[in-house]
Amino acid sequence: MQINLILLAAAFITHGTSWIFRVMRLKTILKDQETKTIKTTALYKINFAGYALNILLPFKLGDIARIYWFHTNEKLSLKSSAITVILTRIFDVLGLSIIGLLSIALLTMAQKQSTITQNYIIILSAFTITITLLLSSKTQKLITQLIGKKSKKLADIIKAFKISKTCRLKSTAYSIMIWTVDGLCTYLILKSFIENIPIYIPLLGLVAANIIRSFPTTPGAIGFYEGAMTAVLISFGIDPGIALITATLDHMVKNITTLTFGIPAITTYKYSTKDLQTLSKKIFQKNNKAQP
Repeated sequence: MQINLILLAAAFITHGTSWIFRVMRLKTILKDQETKTIKTTALYKINFAGYALNILLPFKLGDIARIYWFHTNEKLSLKSSAITVILTRIFDVLGLSIIGLLSIALLTMAQKQSTITQNYIIILSAFTITITLLLSSKTQKLITQLIGKKSKKLADIIKAFKISKTCRLKSTAYSIMIWTVDGLCTYLILKSFIENIPIYIPLLGLVAANIIRSFPTTPGAIGFYEGAMTAVLISFGIDPGIALITATLDHMVKNITTLTFGIPAITTYKYSTKDLQTLSKKIFQKNNKAQP
């Protein structure tokens, strides 16, 4: 078993470009939430630093740190900081679900079958429909009207996530671009072992791995990410050894890139690692005191 080093190098470069779309999406959401403009370099630093901490620490503490840095370093309101980070995660799942459904459409056109296809369609369709409806201003208005009298606090939280149609469309488009590029990275790694491989196979592997990674598990979802991607690749008849190596290399390429830029970024921010363990509680305590 030999790996094509040229394709592996191309995978590093390809993944690197996904960060451009991440920052463009972040700028779009921030513009909708705040009138204050944040420098692009600062957005890259906070993004890389937060994602790097997610690799190094459990329970998505890097996301909590991003909220904290937006609030303390960039002087955004705590409410806008929290909503911005949460929205990026919501759009991640939406983008992954759309990419997954498109991949299944390609799979169907190719008349290929997999043991996971039916369950995949149900899960991804549910994610896509639910998120699309929840982000719709009409749905949000209806929900707040229904629950407003019973739970004003819950109604205020829903109102806080109201975003413009332009922001929804742009953020969705950027999310699709992010995961398409990341999928191409996975494709290049798998292609370095198997010359003729349909694009939908690595894309579906990527979707499964990243949906699993969106939940707070081990630092960087190590083990869970590889397991999910390996299972999907094997279901399409990929040799188990190649599937596991592909998943491991894919995660390694993305983690190395994130840590290479993220660790230097972390050192520029003032924080205590111990503080991150209680940061979530402190932030949301302040958020409850803040005016909606």
